[in-house]
Amino acid sequence: MSTVAPRSEYRFDARDSVETATRGVSRMDEIIPAAGRESRLGELTAGRPKGLVDVAGRPLLACAFETVVDAGADGLIVIVGDEAPQIVDRFGHAFEGIPITASRFARSPNSHHRA
Repeated sequence: MSTVAPRSEYRFDARDSVETATRGVSRMDEIIPAAGRESRLGELTAGRPKGLVDVAGRPLLACAFETVVDAGADGLIVIVGDEAPQIVDRFGHAFEGIPITASRFARSPNSHHRA
């Protein structure tokens, strides 16, 4: 049976290191949303998902992956849509030794929301 720590134990002081803040946490997987229409980025996304658009010479997803890996992530869960094969082709199943899991975004047939 798992117990939830009292709210006071969740405080995080920005001066603390990630190591101190995550002490006692056995695993930290990061969820990175990458599904959705690329329409707002116009020609930048012609033929590729927005996560593969270059920012400072690197794919946007690489920038996000690096940030969460540096913060101590043990796994990357990427929420993808129709563009999943392109993302998997680009990154494979790991980034800097950290496993990547692509999870397919499924929209409800009754949903009127855009991803």
